[in-house]
Amino acid sequence: MLATTTDAPSASRLFSEKIYWLNQLQGELPETALITDFVGAQNEGSHPGGNTGGNAGGNKNQSVEFELDGAVSRAVINLARGSDLSVYVLLLSVVSTLLTRYTRRLDFIVGVPAYATGAGEPGNVALPLRGQIVGGSSFKDVLLQTKANLIDVYLHQTYPLEALYEALYAQIGGSQPKRPLLFDVVVLLENIHSAAAIADLKTSLTIAFAIEGDRIRGRIDYSDALFAAGTIQQLARCCVNGIESVVHQPTSPVEDIAFLKAADRERQLAFNSPPVASTGAYPLQQTISQLFEVQVAQTPDRPAAVWRQIRLTYRELNGQANQIGRYLQQLGLQPGEFVGILKGRDIHFLSAILAIHKAGGAYVPMDSAYPRDRLRYMLADSEVRFVLTDAATLESLGDLFGDGGDGVTQIVCLEALPDDFTTAAAVKISDRSAFSQLAADNLSGPQSAIYPAYMLYTSGSTGRPKGAI
Repeated sequence: MLATTTDAPSASRLFSEKIYWLNQLQGELPETALITDFVGAQNEGSHPGGNTGGNAGGNKNQSVEFELDGAVSRAVINLARGSDLSVYVLLLSVVSTLLTRYTRRLDFIVGVPAYATGAGEPGNVALPLRGQIVGGSSFKDVLLQTKANLIDVYLHQTYPLEALYEALYAQIGGSQPKRPLLFDVVVLLENIHSAAAIADLKTSLTIAFAIEGDRIRGRIDYSDALFAAGTIQQLARCCVNGIESVVHQPTSPVEDIAFLKAADRERQLAFNSPPVASTGAYPLQQTISQLFEVQVAQTPDRPAAVWRQIRLTYRELNGQANQIGRYLQQLGLQPGEFVGILKGRDIHFLSAILAIHKAGGAYVPMDSAYPRDRLRYMLADSEVRFVLTDAATLESLGDLFGDGGDGVTQIVCLEALPDDFTTAAAVKISDRSAFSQLAADNLSGPQSAIYPAYMLYTSGSTGRPKGAI
């Protein structure tokens, strides 16, 4: 039974809860965001637990509903001995385990709605529940751990999360940083939680269950700006399959939980199988740009890329990439060196990726919508000397390169700059005129299939995003 109170929490109780949360959320926080089907809809800087939280996408305007088989529903209720809270613990344990499969991390943070324990409780909307699945654990072990963690979270839920965020950033030495993304998925049981209370929580997904008589139904709310319907339908099937699996074998190892049916496994194995050329094995020694050049030779005049009113054939796209790549080589790009791409997604972004590969480098994509502090950190951490951009981005973000302290020595604008163009950037700037007259034939020089292709930065749960090569 959870403790209840009708009085405001005392100073000593708040201090105790602060220590609890700092202990729970110390160290490297796990990534919580699922890989989305669509990019560009993220809205960094919001924070879960208050009225605006989470990752982005924001408006969850679509839903996928599902229902457990009657026998499975009754088995879950019987295992929980009729307790709604125990049913929630079981369902939460299954979903948390499934999320570790999606993120490929054994530790996780999932959002749980606040539990109404008394009229005087502060109104935190949702709280982060952190757990870890140890290799070799049975589902029963996960169930017991989730139950203990959930009770602890609810016993310490009166601590205001805004203060928690400030304390977390005091630990890592941040100065007025963006709020951390502590969780990106909320799991609730409508029999004990208020779905309306978390309706405005801007996490990517809300997974809601409801017990109706002897049946259990589920619903996944999502934003179609982030996910395709098929992705969420597959997630729903995995939830159902996982619940069925643990009901039949609750003491089996976590690794044996069958989130995929045989047909789904065969389909995924087929998707993940490497393509085999008709002449034999996959050409492992060829680079991405070399394989592209083979296609250019085969279909030079077929459309290769379309963006708005712009259409490029394979020959045209290849020629543009060759000119930019040749210019990067003239600037002194070294084999395997990182090159930043700081611009909006368009057809020139594709040319930039191919050009960097052709010149022997690896690209680092940087979204111009990121906060300036994050961009400065990425520029310095990646140690890029060259940044490819466009006129609009350079005009609005030129102050990023005000003192050259991030190591950038050359900005290459992939468009022609107007004569009256001004920017706060203090480093050398060149535009399309610097490379548009260079030879458009394929480059020679250092290319190897073992060179890195790109470096992507994580969402940065602790305020320090990491580059994954």
